[in-house]
Amino acid sequence: MNLKPLKEETAKRIEEAIHKNVEEKLNLEEVKIEIERCIKEGQKKLVDDVTAQLKKEKETNLMEARQKEKEEAARRKKLEEEEERANQILLAKNKA
Repeated sequence: MNLKPLKEETAKRIEEAIHKNVEEKLNLEEVKIEIERCIKEGQKKLVDDVTAQLKKEKETNLMEARQKEKEEAARRKKLEEEEERANQILLAKNKA
């Protein structure tokens, strides 16, 4: 007696029963509600993560902009001081 066809038929029936069982459970209202809850939680977490990342990037950009402003102000001040010294040297030469 060949058991292979019997094993294949049994495996097929078990697989079909599992699929049917899964389909029935997925169709239960409480499972649907749980899936929807998980999706909403995931979406909220995603929004929160993106919001936090944007806030972090905004803060970083603001810090960089402030640093550039300080550097530019220092550069302008240095140029003004150099210009003032150059003017003083020219005035001294013109007086001499």
